[in-house]
Amino acid sequence: MKTFKAALLLVLFALPFAGQAQNSEMDMMRKLFSAEKRAITENFLKLNGTDANAFWEQYDAYEAERKGLADKRIALIERYAEQYSGLTNDQATALMNESFKLKSERLSLRKKYFKKISKEVDAKTAASFIQLEVYIATAITFDLMDSIPFIGE
Repeated sequence: MKTFKAALLLVLFALPFAGQAQNSEMDMMRKLFSAEKRAITENFLKLNGTDANAFWEQYDAYEAERKGLADKRIALIERYAEQYSGLTNDQATALMNESFKLKSERLSLRKKYFKKISKEVDAKTAASFIQLEVYIATAITFDLMDSIPFIGE
């Protein structure tokens, strides 16, 4: 889990500062994070046969959508970093509204895939997957909040 967390932090914190020359490195780090996350999920769920095939098909679709939301989150963090020192009330409102929207989109995505996985495999597996996703997202959020300065600091 420590290597997963280290890879995650590197991806999250390096991406906002990555220049064009480092895009291939960032792609490599994202692939590493993705592979590590997949391995953790595989180890956690321990699926076999038809259930495994059905689950991984849904997992891949989920990850494609989740990565789009992660890109939006990274862009939001970049905007916050750019605006932090001179943040206006209007900028704070815009950043918070975008944050609320992203949280809502992540929740909707989890609900959508809970239903899909429940139909393809079973509700217990779907719930276990969503539980793991929430755990990972919470760990990421905790690390981000621990690293990003509060407004006015």
